[in-house]
Amino acid sequence: MEYIDKNEGLINYLSGEFSLLSAKLYKVDIYNDIKSALVIDLYLELLYTKVNNLVRLTFTEIDEFSFYHHRSNYFYNVERYKFFKNDNSIYLCLDPYEENQIISREDQNFILSGNVSGNFV
Repeated sequence: MEYIDKNEGLINYLSGEFSLLSAKLYKVDIYNDIKSALVIDLYLELLYTKVNNLVRLTFTEIDEFSFYHHRSNYFYNVERYKFFKNDNSIYLCLDPYEENQIISREDQNFILSGNVSGNFV
């Protein structure tokens, strides 16, 4: 695995050539680490890059998360998203109500956490 960056550095990195737009989410791991703290790993395949196109995002210090799936929907292409730092939290939403840097009650499939780090898998 190759480390990318964390928090704002990771957000900035994934806003350029390695965008999450049109990525495919293929795996979600939710577990407690050795300290009994919740961790969420998202595994994504990036569409617009040929090299280093598999990414794992690891969220720690989870404040809130919500993912919903129904078998009538295809799992899971990222058509729109928002990914930003808000005060002391990192926010990733893969199904935003609006594409702005505001946490909305209408957003779906989101993670609100204290930290995020990224690695190429």
